[in-house]
Amino acid sequence: MKRRFAALFCAVLFCGAAGGCAEIGASSEPPLTEEDWNEPLPDFLDEEQQALYLRAKAIFPVFSGDTTNIDSMFGGEAGGESFEQDGVRYCISTGRYRQWADFMEMMRSIFTEEYIAELTGAETDSPAFFEKDGLLCYLEGARGSRFGYQESDEFQLTEETEEEVSFDLIGHYLPVGGGEIYTESYPIRMVRTEAGWRIAEFARAQ
Repeated sequence: MKRRFAALFCAVLFCGAAGGCAEIGASSEPPLTEEDWNEPLPDFLDEEQQALYLRAKAIFPVFSGDTTNIDSMFGGEAGGESFEQDGVRYCISTGRYRQWADFMEMMRSIFTEEYIAELTGAETDSPAFFEKDGLLCYLEGARGSRFGYQESDEFQLTEETEEEVSFDLIGHYLPVGGGEIYTESYPIRMVRTEAGWRIAEFARAQ
């Protein structure tokens, strides 16, 4: 079932790339590959929810580690135009989501409005992402990934109703200097909205 849905999903993406289907910002953003679909998936989620989880996972490095991933991961070029605002330097996106409208349409097809505000820092003095002259601008910043991550994830369902699904992503880590692998849990929460399922809380082991 998973592979059948993945094949259909990839066909939609190919059609869009060929210029015969929907614009950027449709529910197929960000693009998923067959390799993405071969990653571990929560088997208690339906196909729509699994796709939502994978799309969130694909875009989340932009918010959890390095904001420049919005370009480096999605066709942008390094060393683009930048500017200073309120003593903070921002870059203007050059990648797939250069247009603020495309960025926000993609975000709204995955996350709740409240969580988008949290991820972008919309209500802070120095937002990580914001719009200027119709373009996506971002605060340049990066941090290293967690040491010892083994890329072996499991999932544990914690709550499931008709309106909400909550579960933990369990990441596996090797201690500094070696030893027994240990685990840490990261909460993920999906809620049903008028537009369909959206993610209200997300975490990615790394």
